[in-house]
Amino acid sequence: MNLWVNRIGQLTISAVALFFLACQEDVSRIGYPNPNSKLKVSYVEIPISSSVLLMDSIRTSNFTYTGETNRLLVGTYNDDVFGKHTAAAFTQYFTNTLDTVRASAVFDSVSLRLKYDLYTYGTPDGSGQSLSVYELDNPLDSAGYYLNTSDIPASALLGTKTYGVNSTDFKKFITDGNDTIITLNVPLEASFGERIFNSALKYRNAKSRADSLFIYFRDFVKEFKGIAIKPNSGDKIVGFDPSSSESRIILHYHDAVNDSLTLSLTLANVNGFSQIKTDRSASAVKDVSDFYKDYLADADNRYVQSGTGIVTKLDLSKFYEFADTLQNSVIHSAELSIENVQASPTNPPPTGLSLRMLLDNNHLNKYNANSAQDRIDLQYFTYLTIQAAFARYDFADGTSGAVPIVENDNAFFAAGDQISFLPYSSTSASYKGAWTLFFQRLAEKDSQKSRFKYFALYPTGGKTLNRAVFPKNSIKLKVFYTKSTTVVN
Repeated sequence: MNLWVNRIGQLTISAVALFFLACQEDVSRIGYPNPNSKLKVSYVEIPISSSVLLMDSIRTSNFTYTGETNRLLVGTYNDDVFGKHTAAAFTQYFTNTLDTVRASAVFDSVSLRLKYDLYTYGTPDGSGQSLSVYELDNPLDSAGYYLNTSDIPASALLGTKTYGVNSTDFKKFITDGNDTIITLNVPLEASFGERIFNSALKYRNAKSRADSLFIYFRDFVKEFKGIAIKPNSGDKIVGFDPSSSESRIILHYHDAVNDSLTLSLTLANVNGFSQIKTDRSASAVKDVSDFYKDYLADADNRYVQSGTGIVTKLDLSKFYEFADTLQNSVIHSAELSIENVQASPTNPPPTGLSLRMLLDNNHLNKYNANSAQDRIDLQYFTYLTIQAAFARYDFADGTSGAVPIVENDNAFFAAGDQISFLPYSSTSASYKGAWTLFFQRLAEKDSQKSRFKYFALYPTGGKTLNRAVFPKNSIKLKVFYTKSTTVVN
């Protein structure tokens, strides 16, 4: 910014002088006095009003979109800012081979192996964790679409495990780029394994499909509905990778030829999700309880958290007050930033924040192809293609394999000049992005297009509990614009 300006002035427009934090005029983009007296380059920092919202229905299901992170979250952690969180995982399993066992095969034991994906949320050092595995009473829905609030009854206890997780070590593995495989093995109830093993034996001598549920998924899940992995105690939530070949149920057996054999059932490419329960009653966001209601408007801090639905709402009213005073002007730089983000190595902020449009009732503004207004807005903010738009709606592109920015829910969001969300920088502890073309479009007066006024700072990269805390006055919209000084007749 210092390269752009030589002196600080005041805006000459009295209607907005009271709320502009800063103004610089009569300078060129490279810091010298403007050689064209007919143009004036000015700068303004516009304050953004904000509040905190609780959004509903955060999807946590796996294997929904190609290229998306698949994760099972398990554990519990009491965050003094965001409350006590408890995460449980629900998943199916299925054989990954058509091989048959020998007639002499004898079952020995069964275990669950889970590969850590090195994600953690909570206390950094190694500590005692405990979990239990249950068999589901009901099968997962074939559609496989589950939310953070979803639940499936699971009453039959299959096994319990006490284990330790050192988050500091996990972070070092990630920083060093090591291809580290760390697994957790949970011995399970023998009778559970015997049932699966007997199905494999029956398939070996199968004479009909009725004898072959071991290899037919739709038949298999009617008998073997899945498992739930629930925390008993601990001080962190950890992530497991269901897509890894290391994550599987293992049947241990022997036969007349070999003493130690295994038959595995994978957790990959089957339905699974994480349930996230939160108690905020003793936290800094204890008042945030009802969906889509404004909270903490007068508080000093703002909050965002993945996986739980807490977002920060922005009100662009002051930007429109500014834009309405502009005549014969062009915005040539608009930067949205959030500075002084509180972070810790073990509880990092979300990697990005999407700027998603809200309706007046704080629900997401979702594109409806049958709405004439939505079609006008989409056309107005689209440049050549939907992928190159200044604003577009969130969707999954099955043709290209592109995943949604946040969710495949058709919600309108602002697209930045170079990236579709505000990326987080750990170096500056801030979110920052250029949104020049989008704000230029917002500023243009056109009675046909909607004036998007409310936005949610919505975390990208789901299936985490990453969270951000930042002062409300650190949300800044910085605008450089060129204004004609020539009187237009």
